[in-house]
Amino acid sequence: MTALDTRSDVRYSDLSLELDVGAGLERYVEVAALVGRLHRASRWWIGDLVVAAEQRFGERAAQVADALGLAPDTVMNYAWAAERIPPARRRAALSFSTHREVAALPADAQDEMLDRAERDGLSSADVRAELRALRGPEVAEVVRVRVPCSVAAAARRRACGRSLGEVAAELLTAWAMEAQP
Repeated sequence: MTALDTRSDVRYSDLSLELDVGAGLERYVEVAALVGRLHRASRWWIGDLVVAAEQRFGERAAQVADALGLAPDTVMNYAWAAERIPPARRRAALSFSTHREVAALPADAQDEMLDRAERDGLSSADVRAELRALRGPEVAEVVRVRVPCSVAAAARRRACGRSLGEVAAELLTAWAMEAQP
């Protein structure tokens, strides 16, 4: 049960959230804190759900991804980051986007960059710029590329027991090779 379910002063649906006219500022702040937490966590939850479903059900996990009602490339993006950065290494103080920026790096480099971002208050754009400065613009672009829906669908068909992270890494590598002169 959530703070939204415990009292009748909040009504919500897929399209709206309303508080009773008599609700005080404290209640608005309480509801806002919960909604913000749900928003920040949802990308990780989606990624973890799809990764776990893929590990358990293989190719049939596409049904789970489809049930989310999100674009396939969005789901793949969330799952890729969730698989590359396990929960124990995620930083609550940093955005999902910041984690996604470092997800293509080896684990020790991820930790180093996440530690620095947390310590220095770097945004995801700052982290992307740091990656570009450290490794050159081509690598930074590969790290942040989004896979088009048609490519994501093809990857899902080719996955055949491989993890979404492996498929995403393959697609990023192929994209990087094509982008090289």
